[in-house]
Amino acid sequence: MGKGVANFWRYYQVGQQANHRYLDALAHVAVKGEAVAELDSLCQGRTKDGRHYAKFNLSARRIQPCLPRVMAGEHYPHRFP
Repeated sequence: MGKGVANFWRYYQVGQQANHRYLDALAHVAVKGEAVAELDSLCQGRTKDGRHYAKFNLSARRIQPCLPRVMAGEHYPHRFP
C-alpha cells in the first residue's frame, strides 16, 4: 500500500481492524493492582453514619462531560520544582 492521499480510506480500515483486535485481546486480560482496587471501591455505594452515599458511576450523564477534561492530562504535573 503506497503512501498517498488515495489510500487514506484503506489506512482507516486497517487501523480500525487492528484496534478491534487489540480491544478484543484486552477484554480477556485479568485486571489487577492497587489502581483497579481503588476504582472498584469508588464504584460501590456506601453507608456512613446512617447516611447512604451513591456510587461513582462513570456512565452517568452528568459525569460524562467531565471525563474528557479530566483525562486530557493538562492538570498533571509536568515537572517538579
